[in-house]
Amino acid sequence: MVEHHNNILKILNVCHQPITVKEITEFVGANQSRPIRERINKMVEDGILQKFEDRYSKAFSVMLKERSILDKIEIPVQFIRKVNNVYQFVGRIDLFDVPKFCGIQPYRDNVSSGVQRARQSAWTKKLSINLNKESSVMLNSISIYIDKKKVQNRDENLKHIPTIVISYKSYTGDTQKPAWIIDGQQRMWAIQRIAVSHSLGQEVYAPIPYYAPITILIGDFSEDEKETRVKNLTKWFVNANRTKNLPANLIHELEARLLDFGEQFSNLSDALKAGDAKIKLELNQNKSSPFEKLIKGETNPQGWISEGSMMSIIAHTREKVLRLSDIDPENIYKIYEFLEDFYWCVKIIWEKDWKKPPRTYKIHSSRLLAPIGLGSLAFMMEDICPVEVRFEENRETRVMGIMKRLIKIKDDIDWTNSVLNYQNTRGDLQRFVNETLRALYKTQISTNVPDDDLEEEISKLPENFTSTWSA
Repeated sequence: MVEHHNNILKILNVCHQPITVKEITEFVGANQSRPIRERINKMVEDGILQKFEDRYSKAFSVMLKERSILDKIEIPVQFIRKVNNVYQFVGRIDLFDVPKFCGIQPYRDNVSSGVQRARQSAWTKKLSINLNKESSVMLNSISIYIDKKKVQNRDENLKHIPTIVISYKSYTGDTQKPAWIIDGQQRMWAIQRIAVSHSLGQEVYAPIPYYAPITILIGDFSEDEKETRVKNLTKWFVNANRTKNLPANLIHELEARLLDFGEQFSNLSDALKAGDAKIKLELNQNKSSPFEKLIKGETNPQGWISEGSMMSIIAHTREKVLRLSDIDPENIYKIYEFLEDFYWCVKIIWEKDWKKPPRTYKIHSSRLLAPIGLGSLAFMMEDICPVEVRFEENRETRVMGIMKRLIKIKDDIDWTNSVLNYQNTRGDLQRFVNETLRALYKTQISTNVPDDDLEEEISKLPENFTSTWSA
């Protein structure tokens, strides 16, 4: 218990925002939260800690007891402009200092700043991992608001001051802090996680101090203008958070490009998604690929094949067909090669359908390139490609093996009409595989296809078929 007590104090010494019992337990490394919770309750009773309740989740959070001694922070700034009653500055600050005097206000009280936001715990944890790197840089500005009367050097001409001086008491609740965070709440929780790791002697690679840009809004409002202040705060908060988040697929695509530079990812899930996105990129841009410029995405909006279905096909091939559990350049290329081989065979065997757009119920269209088509064939890979085919190192031999098996059902599937009763859902996709493809394949499995019968199909492979990709 003494060890728990000391570790709790180490953690809370660097926490200027309330921290949950769950987080404390995670950092302390205890197997159960009960002894931690009991110790924290005792420390609250003894007046060492103060207790908070999250206004959204009602989670039990704590901080050290407020200190009456005044501290101050000096922020070097540059005046930008004044709009109505608000001065705007930009400056530089150590991110670890921001929570000391800025409130986020997710805790229950009678004051509303108009800029509350629920904490995104999973995202915050992931962000702290990404920030905790030697190469990390905080490019986005933290935005805060403070009333002019709480600026210590407010009597000077604000437009010309080189430094903003703010006094504050350590470990106060958010409503008692002199400034409010308008944009950057999640980043502050992420920074706190790094501070806690550092306090416990864990490896921290982020720079300490961690300097980053800050935007400071100083409002000159009277007591009668509280509603105007809250209205402005809310408007600034909305504007700061109006920007649309990057689509997840685009993020994975950008992370895929980082693989070329030897980027190491914080967890296996992110690495696998980046690897899958890398394969999708190469399939979409290589001239040796049957999918060249066909996959629709953030960087290729004109494509026919949906990005989501292609990523699912790649993940299925990795997990179920080739059974690869990690991502390295060799494994990425194995998956790429197999998909290129398999779908070249599909493209050649159903050549006319491959050239038609995958629009349902449209004239001159085919559903081969729709999720129901490409996806159902992906689900059939294990049937079509027995072990000796899928792990064949000679690509020409592997292609011949795939071609021999696919050609058996070439004339039995009408990609224009026979799939109209199936939707592009996972359930219908699996139903189509079970009811149609697999049944057809089983009736034709014993059919022998001589190599000579495939001369025409093999001749349609591109000359650069076995060339390496661009990366």
